[in-house]
Amino acid sequence: MYNQQHPDFEISRSGLCRILDNETRLEHIKIRSPRTDMCDFCELQKRKIAGTKTQDELKAEELTAELAAHQKAYQGERNVYNSERKQSEIHRTSYAKKDLTERECIDHISIDYGQSIEVPHTADQLGGTFFIHMRKFLLFCVRSVLENEQLCYTYDEREAGKGANEVISFLHHFLVNRKIQTPNIRIHADNCTGQNKNKYVIWYLMWLVATGRLRHVELKFMIKGHTHSIIDGGIGQTKRELRRSDVFCLEHWNNVINKSASTNRAEVVNGNNVYDWKNGLRPYFKAFKGISQFQHLVIDSTEPGCVLAKYGFDDDTPKKRRLLKSDTVMKLEAFQNLPTYLAAVGFKGGNAEKEKALFDNLRQYVKDEWKDEICPNPETFKTPVREVQACPDWI
Repeated sequence: MYNQQHPDFEISRSGLCRILDNETRLEHIKIRSPRTDMCDFCELQKRKIAGTKTQDELKAEELTAELAAHQKAYQGERNVYNSERKQSEIHRTSYAKKDLTERECIDHISIDYGQSIEVPHTADQLGGTFFIHMRKFLLFCVRSVLENEQLCYTYDEREAGKGANEVISFLHHFLVNRKIQTPNIRIHADNCTGQNKNKYVIWYLMWLVATGRLRHVELKFMIKGHTHSIIDGGIGQTKRELRRSDVFCLEHWNNVINKSASTNRAEVVNGNNVYDWKNGLRPYFKAFKGISQFQHLVIDSTEPGCVLAKYGFDDDTPKKRRLLKSDTVMKLEAFQNLPTYLAAVGFKGGNAEKEKALFDNLRQYVKDEWKDEICPNPETFKTPVREVQACPDWI
């Protein structure tokens, strides 16, 4: 904002920081340090404790105990996350030295949706674009310790949503294309029920084990408000590169991701890369009641039709849930080769009201060669026709 108002006296971000650090008259102005986690429960609970009347000691003790239990839970889950990542790093080194075979390794995988980016994005953003709807590119990331890579699936908001079909399709694509095809994986995700913590993702992981594609799978969820993971570091690298880049299309965004770090790799996808896993899995599995209560889920080839569920890292009595409707379905060809029977979800389409707003208001800010891609005329826009792609698979 300062540079826009005073173009003859521009100042860099680092220059502004030096002035604030060295000028005594401005010492009351502080740039807040980045926070890895901001938890609403922690902050609100601390305020409640501070606001408790001095004579109400019992209430203060109760609130303090609730906060302590919450802190114990997230610190315990954080320790689990760190130790499992460390173990996979050791396995990566041992595999490179040929001290471990592929089947002996355990991979640790983090999955998460990153913040959408708004386009057009320019290094010097025009002021008029601050107050209008923008086109969004969505970002889903899979980070593997064994592969030492963060795969960034990105797509136009018109192509697909952010639901279970998208999460399963992208995770499946990643698993198919791994260089180190270990059958043992541990996955960490956040607590979002619409994306990761739902019966469809559990069914998919159970299907992988039941068909022999994997041998052992663990799915763990971070405590709400404390979901910071290695993925956020990779996304931060893309944001730094984005700050000095112009993005008008997915190809530009693809280049930004690939340029941001050697461990970041972009995968541009569309609606034809999203498959209907929900309906494909439904005939073979039963609902998982009470899934929101559990933090740890384990599926093993010794009991492929069951999942062991734990309330947290310190739960010593896991609950067994049998979700496979019948052991006989494991012999069915359609079950064993399910990906070949899945239909692509296809182009989702945009919100009609937003598409009109983009055409009326945003189009003037877009370079001519990208106008019809970012904000086409909704009255003449035609759904893209693409060649049908079979769902990838491995066995």
